[in-house]
Amino acid sequence: MELKLINFIQDSLTSVKNSKNLYFFHRDKYRVWKYSFEEIYKYSLEFSLFLKKNNIGKEDKILIKGSNSPEWVIAFIGVLLCGAIVVPLDIRSSEDFDLKVFKKVSAKAIVSEGPEIIGHFESEKFLKIFFNDIGKDYDSSNLQSGKRKAASSSANIPETDSGISSGKVSDKGLNPESGSERLAEIVFTSGTTAEPKGVMITYSNLEASLKAIIPVMAKYSSFFRFMSNPRILSLVPLSHMYGQLIGIFTPMMIGTSVMFTAVINPQQVLKVIKEEKIWILGTLPRLMEMIKDYIIEKYNLNSSGFLKKYNKWKIKRWQLRFVAFASIHRKIGWRLVAFMVGGAVLNPSVDEFFRCLAYSIFQGYGLTETSPLITLSDPIGSRAGSVGRVLPGQDLKIIDGEVYVKGENVSPGYYEDKTHTVEAFKNGWFKTGDMAQIDEDGNVYFKGRKDDAIIRPDGLNIYPGDIEEAIRSTGFVRDCAVISSRAGVSVIITAFLILREDIGISGQKIIEAANKKLNVYQKINSFIIWDKEDFPRTATMKVKKTALAGFLEKRTAAGMAEESAGRKTKLSGLLNSLYKLKRKKLKPSDRLESDIGLDSIDMIELVSAVQEKYNVELDESLITKDTTVAEIENMISQPPKEAAGIPFFSFPYWSGVKIVRTLFQYFLYPFIHLLFLKKIYGKENLKNIKGPVVFAANHTSNLDTFVVLYCLPLKIRTRVTALMSIEHHFQHFFYRRGNWIRRALEAAGFYLLVNLAVNACPLSRTHGFKRVLENAGKLADRGWSLLIFPEGGVTTDGEMKKFESGIGIIAADMKMPVVPVKIEGLYNILRNGILPWGHIPRWPRVKITFGKTLFFKKTRFSYQEIALALEETIKNRL
Repeated sequence: MELKLINFIQDSLTSVKNSKNLYFFHRDKYRVWKYSFEEIYKYSLEFSLFLKKNNIGKEDKILIKGSNSPEWVIAFIGVLLCGAIVVPLDIRSSEDFDLKVFKKVSAKAIVSEGPEIIGHFESEKFLKIFFNDIGKDYDSSNLQSGKRKAASSSANIPETDSGISSGKVSDKGLNPESGSERLAEIVFTSGTTAEPKGVMITYSNLEASLKAIIPVMAKYSSFFRFMSNPRILSLVPLSHMYGQLIGIFTPMMIGTSVMFTAVINPQQVLKVIKEEKIWILGTLPRLMEMIKDYIIEKYNLNSSGFLKKYNKWKIKRWQLRFVAFASIHRKIGWRLVAFMVGGAVLNPSVDEFFRCLAYSIFQGYGLTETSPLITLSDPIGSRAGSVGRVLPGQDLKIIDGEVYVKGENVSPGYYEDKTHTVEAFKNGWFKTGDMAQIDEDGNVYFKGRKDDAIIRPDGLNIYPGDIEEAIRSTGFVRDCAVISSRAGVSVIITAFLILREDIGISGQKIIEAANKKLNVYQKINSFIIWDKEDFPRTATMKVKKTALAGFLEKRTAAGMAEESAGRKTKLSGLLNSLYKLKRKKLKPSDRLESDIGLDSIDMIELVSAVQEKYNVELDESLITKDTTVAEIENMISQPPKEAAGIPFFSFPYWSGVKIVRTLFQYFLYPFIHLLFLKKIYGKENLKNIKGPVVFAANHTSNLDTFVVLYCLPLKIRTRVTALMSIEHHFQHFFYRRGNWIRRALEAAGFYLLVNLAVNACPLSRTHGFKRVLENAGKLADRGWSLLIFPEGGVTTDGEMKKFESGIGIIAADMKMPVVPVKIEGLYNILRNGILPWGHIPRWPRVKITFGKTLFFKKTRFSYQEIALALEETIKNRL
């Protein structure tokens, strides 16, 4: 079967079946963004034309550095279409490393997330392109900032914003010249201080890999067709070859959408899986281990009852296991059925755990030099612990335990590095440096890197992976790593341990338990308790054992004790990283606001940082301005099984409820209009609004929401939700406090009266800020505009109060245009209005002014600057 990469991309993205129904999604902190396959191809063509107009073409090198996103995919395909060569950089690579790569390849352009990433390149002359500008009008030499389409909404940002170029883009002449030996990519291994080593990847390499994988995927085509709205969640960096396979090429092969996410801690991943209805998770082995540990802890799968059930059912057929563990599938997300894992070797115990729960596992083994796969495990035909069988089109042989591979997928060598190329590539065979075994059925078992292998003086090889598995099997460590050193002719085996919380056992006891499971020649001689949250890792989450060896060498030279002090919560380090912290030394009794100086935005950042660092889910409803350092440390050490917070209910936004709400509002109109006469200005600024946008208004009266809504055209008003404080009337229901009667009455009052009147979305101004913003993001994704009063409360003296910076988060992080609204004449309306209190009856005149739509880019404005700009606009310009 002949496969041409560019044709494969074009056919997959533009086919009638895929083009409009499948998407590349990106879920950031608060919203989900999407591009259809058709849009990805269109924007890739436009980007290719833009590069050509800037004199970039065949053989020119383009650096791409950024987090996984649809824009990354557009940049990647666009570079290929114009005949240039992609040079992907890991998002975590150092400035020094980036500059070395830049100079080595003589790059003509760099595509990045923002100016901060390429600030160290300012002295270089080259084309700088930002992801925020991808998918826009490329007809000008300088890219214009603009919009992205929000998920689940067919609406566009107002037409005052610069839009994409109109008309059909011709792809004539854009495809690179035929000749599969041409370079498509140069992939550099990151994390080294030495001269970067770039793996050359040709079109024929990529085509050979895809040809080998397609038959395996075709085997499960009926299974993939069974999926309803199939989605892959890809957590592997696109800068890595395996990340491109999962995040770009696999969705094209099997006809699924793919989602990227900004945060990849276990609780966030499981949240995305459930909320976004993910069918397949593409991940790295280390992340899969973390997910396993999180599931075990969260759902108490370490109990004797579950372990008994686990051991009983793991030998049964998968259909029976699926039924037996259906409750776990429901908790994780019932659509999740498979894992695609690669980039390193999966721990056999993790493999067995998820197989026992009846999940299918596609595990790939390979290297960047094999673009990227050598083997692929079949969920049905392969054995647990194996990395699968050799893919078609490749030859594999083992010499002295080391893997050699040959095939069209193997790289021609390293870019401008003849020395390393000659060492690794001989007579068509690539010397992988990996140790493996093959059984009689052709299943390959990875044993570790040859460089990691511990060679005893008698010539016997010891594989660290075997020792690490023995340590993990004790159940007392979150992770471990084994390295060796020498003392004369003797080999010293040292284990680095990351302990589980509150295990109540010493490191020495753990090592003794592990040594009982090992052969005499594998015994661990010493250990170190690693008191950091994780080991230093590469972009593919492999442990950097050279860094551990360096640490061991310094520790030994200093004569330090082997076992360090127990792990401690280092909340002070996180707090010190916040820019508003007033002093370095903190006391357990310090309160977040009065003593430390944190505002609501800082608290959001603190909660996110704690959850990311300590892998716990905090109860945001308990974190207020008066929360102390000691209380948060207690939440970290004893996290709740389920975190409370303001829930999100979708029924208020159903079509039927919208109709009832509209009728209810018309019923209220006569009574509201009896209170005042209104005059509307700036109606022309509402004509081109198609939503979602933010209506930001000053807060003069409790009637403000009604007045603004009734001044909006019906087609806009029916898609507006107002953020409403629940501080005084509805806390018992939303935070599940008090007796059920009180909670039921509050629920009825909110959803049967308040929600029908103004379609209120619950908002807390004292805690739970992150959950509120997430709920607002969900509404924006569904195409709903937001009505917000940034002052945080009704004015007490008629003067406008300072705008809170939360409006900045919504405008910048959610990328929502803002319509400023000024309300005049409603202050103290019931006191000085129609009722004859101290004056004759009169109708007050209320003036509502809608300003022009404003756009704010996070790269240009801080949250506080956005809030200040809106306050200034409403106060002095409307």
